[in-house]
Amino acid sequence: MLETRPAGWLVSRLADATAHVQQLHGFSVLPDHRGRGIGRMMLGAVRAEALWRGATRITLRVLGTNERAMRLYRAAGYEIEGRLRNEFRIGDRFVDDVLMALELPA
Repeated sequence: MLETRPAGWLVSRLADATAHVQQLHGFSVLPDHRGRGIGRMMLGAVRAEALWRGATRITLRVLGTNERAMRLYRAAGYEIEGRLRNEFRIGDRFVDDVLMALELPA
């Protein structure tokens, strides 16, 4: 039977001043669906949409403690461009905000 529950979500947009940059603002695969290639498919959809819109790059931010997500992004070609050290306080820990980007063909 075809499953009809959502497997994940994402939010992306182009900003006016940086219309050549697709910004990925939210991305998650629900825990029960992880490890099935859904994240790769979602990133592929973001890339296709960005190319369709004429973007030359995609940017995102990820928590420095989220190694699984960073592995997924690196496997999709994203590179770390910067790190805001201790940007977030989660519980009693400080966590880095990692900036990543994917350059797209012109």
